[in-house]
Amino acid sequence: MTDFSQTPDALVSVTPDTSVLAAMEIMTEQRIRHIPCISTAAADGSKGAKMEGMVSIGDVVKVRVHISTRVPPPHAHARIH
Repeated sequence: MTDFSQTPDALVSVTPDTSVLAAMEIMTEQRIRHIPCISTAAADGSKGAKMEGMVSIGDVVKVRVHISTRVPPPHAHARIH
């Protein structure tokens, strides 16, 4: 098991503004099925980074299928969050 606290660059993640296509590309390139969605820390230090949730390959595929068939997904935006 990898200790991510010792290798901060080893954690692959997306932000709430990451597009579904970008998330799919990252997941494909990294050969992973789940990716954490982490909001960035405020520049002024007023809030730290926060884990917003996990995105699964199933989530990505579901949105891509809706987009390709021109049927709007239940949450009609094509962003992670």
